[in-house]
Amino acid sequence: MAINCVVWGLTGTDTAAIPRSMRQRSEFGTVVWFGIWDDCDRNIYETYRFQPDYDYSVGLPRAYMDIMFDAMGQFLISCARRNECKIARKTWTLGFGTTYGYIHQFNRYCYLIHQLITKNKINLVVIDSVPHTSFDVLLCQATKYFKIQTIYLYQSGIPNKFLYFTEAQRSNIDFSVYYTDKRPVRAKVSYTVADPETPFFMGDFSHLNYSYDGFADDLAKEGADLETRTGVGGPGVFGRLFGHNRYSWKGFLELLRATSSNNLGRLEDLASAFLKSVQAERYYRSLELLSQNKVEGDTPFVYFPLSTQPEITTECLADQYMDIVTAVEKIRCLIPDHWIICVKEHVLQYELGRDPIFFDRLTAIPNLVMVDRSASAYDLIKTCKFVATINGTSGWEALHFGKSVVNFGSFYYNGLPGVSVYDDELTLEDVLAVEPDPEILGAAIEELVGRMEDGVVNANYSEIVDDYDDDKNAKCVADVICRVFYDESENMEPTG
Repeated sequence: MAINCVVWGLTGTDTAAIPRSMRQRSEFGTVVWFGIWDDCDRNIYETYRFQPDYDYSVGLPRAYMDIMFDAMGQFLISCARRNECKIARKTWTLGFGTTYGYIHQFNRYCYLIHQLITKNKINLVVIDSVPHTSFDVLLCQATKYFKIQTIYLYQSGIPNKFLYFTEAQRSNIDFSVYYTDKRPVRAKVSYTVADPETPFFMGDFSHLNYSYDGFADDLAKEGADLETRTGVGGPGVFGRLFGHNRYSWKGFLELLRATSSNNLGRLEDLASAFLKSVQAERYYRSLELLSQNKVEGDTPFVYFPLSTQPEITTECLADQYMDIVTAVEKIRCLIPDHWIICVKEHVLQYELGRDPIFFDRLTAIPNLVMVDRSASAYDLIKTCKFVATINGTSGWEALHFGKSVVNFGSFYYNGLPGVSVYDDELTLEDVLAVEPDPEILGAAIEELVGRMEDGVVNANYSEIVDDYDDDKNAKCVADVICRVFYDESENMEPTG
């Protein structure tokens, strides 16, 4: 049986060779690739932008739409990262959109996906990671109606190792299968537990943050004269708006109107970018007011590094704890009143996902301190009682420092010694009783990694692979896709 598949993603410079190689293999008939390269069948970014590119004369079966509506909640959550504006030839992500706009896309996608699957006789969908960016959420949901095999490819933090899954529940995948015979040990691996190194992806992304100054620079690049604008009251219109001796909202709005040349679409982008700068400034000020340099004194504390949002680890893999403050509140209930919860903002975080309610809830939690996000994570891990996290790299790092971990969510290290997966029955004694022994932990990691597959399926992870080769990697991953399809999809014929 030929594999007719849709590939969503695998579009990094180091992973794009995978769908290209699939097109050349005899096992595959049709390969419809959603990516960013010229040889992709559909451009992902164009897919996100609404277009009247669907045939609404097609009658979508009621049973199909019933299944698609079951994913509406997850779809709406995933849409938040698709709000964008363009200014000064840059695209910025916004923290706001309209439910009506999302519903327009929902209906459009339902038509497009139904046509895509039926026209191409699709019997396999391959997803880079897990569905989390709107279209892919509904694509995977449609496989339930058509009874199509789905394969999710998930990169681990171990060099050249990935995991695969054939089922997802609300975009969440069950990592526990990698601690069972459902994923047999395929290779003998040697692993030594040692102090971790800073992950390659934890760089300085501050240049991507927005601000008043950033907006002013972008506005100037759009042609605005920020110092003098005839008819709006003299020099410094933008500066006066924010607390100088004189200010004029009327002048500022005139500045936006003139810069946009009365093009309403462009004016909306400018106004949206301005609102983004306001939200960003509010976020940074809230952080500054709440943060301190270190945890004072010798009081016992739990280290809880906050997850970045939006992100797969929270929006998809954390279920109810995608609202990360809920997890912090649960830690407050778990530990003694005099213990401190030390939270630290993620270095990649920006204003999206951090509204005023977020900070109001944090400050309402007793005995909570926030340290500056430049503080040493490793020093905090070494001196805390245990680490709490939502599927974060910090959990993996804590184990290597001999610290217990409480994880809120589903992740590949959940079954390792030293990890307690949070539920309401968990006690502090349970957590502290499982501090990992290096030898036992090392043996468990060896078995876990031995169950994983060889290869890179997430963009840029080739950076931590010695002598990485695109073609070799593509063959390894495509071999896994073929093996899983033929092993597990014998009774998964399309029935739509």
